[in-house]
Amino acid sequence: MNKPLLPPDERRAAPADTARRRGLDRRGAIAVAFAVGATAVLGMVALATEGGVWYAARRNAQTAADLGAFAGVAQLAWRGQGTAGQAEAITAA
Repeated sequence: MNKPLLPPDERRAAPADTARRRGLDRRGAIAVAFAVGATAVLGMVALATEGGVWYAARRNAQTAADLGAFAGVAQLAWRGQGTAGQAEAITAA
């Protein structure tokens, strides 16, 4: 018993076509999930990089302050602790 061929307008749609028309098709969902995940990972990398830059800048500023203090102490030790020696040490630092 063969079924008679129906004209194209009377044929039933394939299940995939029906799902696509109803919005149940899941193709492309992985692209959306990847985009969301990649955005989150990229944000974390940017935050870690920014934190590293802030840490390096603070460390450099602290090193400069320490070296200035050492220079002042060295000038005081070299020139003496009188008023003139202190003024030169302050100027040098």
